[in-house]
Amino acid sequence: MTMIAAICSMGIFFVLNSCKKNTATVSFVNHSTTNTTYNVQVNGSTLCTIAPGTTSSSFTIESGVSYTFGFYSTTSTVAGCIDTYNPTPGQSQTFSCSF
Repeated sequence: MTMIAAICSMGIFFVLNSCKKNTATVSFVNHSTTNTTYNVQVNGSTLCTIAPGTTSSSFTIESGVSYTFGFYSTTSTVAGCIDTYNPTPGQSQTFSCSF
C-alpha cells in the first residue's frame, strides 16, 4: 500500500492513503492581529504551525469525511477559531483565523 505525506513548515504531519481516489485539498491562513503563531489541528492532532501573515501548504484529505479544524495559539490550549468541514471530491478550501 502506497502512502503519501503532506509537508508543513515543521515537517511531515498528515498521512493519507494514496489509494483513495475521492480527495479534496485544504490550506490554512494566519490573519492574526496580535502577532500570534497558530498550531492548526485536524480532529485533535496538530497538522502544522503557521506564522502571522502566512499561508500553509495545501493538504490532500479524503472527501466524504467530517473534519474539525482548530487554530490554537502556540502558547495556549484555547482555540481561537474552530471550523468543521465535510468536503466533496475535488473541492478546495482555505480556512483562516484572526484572533
